Amino acid sequence: MLPRDARGGCDRPSGRAVCAAIGTVRHACLRLIGLGLTTGVLITPLAAFDAPLPPQALGDAVALGQTGIESRRTEFHRPYHIPIGRAPLDEIEVTTPFRRVVLAAEATLRAGQRLFGQREAYAVLGDSPELVEVALELTFHPLNTLMGVPSYDVRLERVGGAGEIVVPTQVERIPRFGPRVQGVPRTAPGQGVGVIRGGSQPMLGGTVLARLDGRVLDHRGVYDVVISEAGREVARGRVDLAALK
Repeated sequence: MLPRDARGGCDRPSGRAVCAAIGTVRHACLRLIGLGLTTGVLITPLAAFDAPLPPQALGDAVALGQTGIESRRTEFHRPYHIPIGRAPLDEIEVTTPFRRVVLAAEATLRAGQRLFGQREAYAVLGDSPELVEVALELTFHPLNTLMGVPSYDVRLERVGGAGEIVVPTQVERIPRFGPRVQGVPRTAPGQGVGVIRGGSQPMLGGTVLARLDGRVLDHRGVYDVVISEAGREVARGRVDLAALK
C-alpha cells in the first residue's frame, strides 16, 4: 500500500518519492518500446521454447531471422552453443524448432532473398515440428586415419531429475570433408548440410546428430548432454532449456 501522505498525489514528500520511482520505471519501459520501434524488431520476454511452435512464435522467428541487425542474431545464437574444447570434441549445438526457423530465414536473407514467410517456415519444420536436435561437432587432425565418424553416443540427463534420462529417437553420424560452416540450417531429418562427400579429401571432422522429441523434454529444465563411447563417458555439457526459445 502507498504511504498515507502519498495518496494525495505527488505534492507531499513520500508521494514525490513514489511518483519518481513510477516515472523511472515508465521511462525505462518507453525506452524499450522505442528501441523495438526503431529497429523494427518486436522485443518480447525470453521464454522457454515451444514444440511445436504456435503461430505467434513462428512469426517472431521469421522476423528475427530476417532482421538486418547482425549483432542481434549473433547474440540470439550464442546460448545454443556449448563449448567442450576436448579434442576431437569442439562443441554441442542445440537447435530447437524456433531456432530452426530463424536459421532458415537467416540463410534466405544472406542469399539475397527477402521472400520468407509463415508458409516457408512451416515447410522448414516439415512433418516433425516438435524436433529438437543436439549436434556434437568434431574436428580431426588432418593426418588422421579414421575410416568414419567415431561411434559417440549422446543422451540427456535431467539435472535434479532423480536420474531422468532422455535418449534420442535417431542418431546420425555425418562425416565432413571440408571446413565447418557456422549458421547453416539443417532443413530436414536425414539431410546433411554442407557435407562434401567422396573424392580424395581427408575427413577433417564430423557431426554426431541426435534427434529428440521435444514434447518429452521439460522446456524449463536443465540437462547435461552426456557424450560416451563404448559405454564410457568422455565429456558432458550443460544446457539450460529455459534460456532457449
